[in-house]
Amino acid sequence: MRTNYIEPAEVAKIASCMKGDSKKIWLLMNDTGLRISDAVKLRYSDIDSKGQIHYKAQKTGKTGIIRVSGEVLALLGRSDGDSYVFRSRKNPSRHIHRSTVFRHIKQACKKAGIDPVGVACHSARKAFAVRDFRENGLGQTMHDLQHSSAATTLFYSLSDNPIPRIFAQLKIINQILDMHLEKIEDLFDICDTLTEAVFDIDKPLGVKISDEKRGDDSP
Repeated sequence: MRTNYIEPAEVAKIASCMKGDSKKIWLLMNDTGLRISDAVKLRYSDIDSKGQIHYKAQKTGKTGIIRVSGEVLALLGRSDGDSYVFRSRKNPSRHIHRSTVFRHIKQACKKAGIDPVGVACHSARKAFAVRDFRENGLGQTMHDLQHSSAATTLFYSLSDNPIPRIFAQLKIINQILDMHLEKIEDLFDICDTLTEAVFDIDKPLGVKISDEKRGDDSP
């Protein structure tokens, strides 16, 4: 299922219906564009004195530095240790599981009167991408999202606009048509090959009708 983009007002409305670490993670992702896999495993030692998060993306293996707003930084708090910021209640030595955050987002959507279908952790990342693109442009958004493809970044950055989604669907349809046209062309090539193998199409067939088959009134 594809994750939907949601407007800033909806992000805030969902956050107002959440509590605890799940709420903090939701706001952190919206504030920084971090993936859920990187947000949940954040450690206090990853946050420097300038309010920047130093991380290594689980999905790509790339290292990155991203700034956190003062409001969200205050929510995260401070600690001198190397413990996880979002610790599991069942096992404090481990971090909260992404499925817990996902479940709390769905519950918050229902409380807020928002259709939960398509709304997930990644919705906050898309909300960040749209805002980052508008404020800082394509290059900075590519950097912040750690994308190697401008097309991928544009897909995120323009996810609030239905035109790119329509265009993406048209591209898929075009690819399917091209695939079928290639198959049709292959079939024509096969037919041409078979025809040439049976007949020499550059010469008349030269079929001779025997006298027995001409009919009684033939001269």
